Amino acid sequence: MTTPGVPSGISTTAGPEALTLSFTAPDSGGSPITGYQISLDGGENWTTFTPSGSPLTGTATGLQSGVRYSVALRAVNAVGTGTASTATSVTTKPATVTRPTATAGTSSTTVTWPQSTTGVVTGYTVYAHPGPATCATTSITATSCVIGATAGVSYTYTVVAHSPGGDSLESDASTSTVAQEPAVPVSAPAAAPATLTTTEGVLSTVDPGQQITVLGTGFAPYSTAVIIVYSAPIVLGTVVADSDGNFTRQITVPASLAIGEHDLVASGVDASGETHMIRMAVTVEKSATPPRGDSGDSGGSGQLPTTGAPVQMLVVWATLIIGAGIAMIAYARSRPAHQSHGC
Repeated sequence: MTTPGVPSGISTTAGPEALTLSFTAPDSGGSPITGYQISLDGGENWTTFTPSGSPLTGTATGLQSGVRYSVALRAVNAVGTGTASTATSVTTKPATVTRPTATAGTSSTTVTWPQSTTGVVTGYTVYAHPGPATCATTSITATSCVIGATAGVSYTYTVVAHSPGGDSLESDASTSTVAQEPAVPVSAPAAAPATLTTTEGVLSTVDPGQQITVLGTGFAPYSTAVIIVYSAPIVLGTVVADSDGNFTRQITVPASLAIGEHDLVASGVDASGETHMIRMAVTVEKSATPPRGDSGDSGGSGQLPTTGAPVQMLVVWATLIIGAGIAMIAYARSRPAHQSHGC
């Protein structure tokens, strides 16, 4: 009989303060294996490890989060302790972040959370539910960020901490919040950059009733923007920005839009949650085509066309006169033949 062989097929799963190991039992050496030992420092110190099941699986608990451990296993029988496995380096996950707080704003939400207790954390990512919106920070002390939101939709948010050794588990979800739609300014924002455009480029003139497709940039990803036409504000529709903060939206120029200068405006928020508006100046050079019958006769006299009973009577009299004329012609043609027989 000899000491046990080396455990094989070892796989390790890291948690915030624990390591779970699965492996295949070694050869017993002719004497039943009575237990296992684990080392977390490359073989200098050993403690009892109690796996079960098939494959054998056990968990080492009471560890520090975000710390790298050098893990090895060995088996024990009546003869003694077997040869240890080759040590592998494993880092525990950062501690799970405490539940965040979400505060809804205009087309966005501000999410805050307590700083991680794991010193090696390098930043955080916030996830919206429903997704796919996210926001991120890049230091352990940066514990707040703004995330775009579709107005009127209820969201909750979770946070994940990042470290060189891996990511934490997702935090518990925040309470639900609903962002509001951007307000409509009473007048066109003259200072807004003229960066609103269309699929046909920047337009200088538009016609009432014309359909155009506008393109906007610079908004918070997945946030709601409102499209408005001025002088007097008329809301033409809303749109949700894509993952890059851009949008494409077809709109219809109001048929009632007066001749003159106007502004098409897209209003929302940028990635930091601040108001973001862009515009395009356009001119209406002609009014909508009036309904038929409103423009008068073709001669331009301004008189309404003659219709109704007088015209109908003229038609009747004309028909009677034509009929009488035809009858007289037929009668006249028949007279000479009868007169010649009397000579």
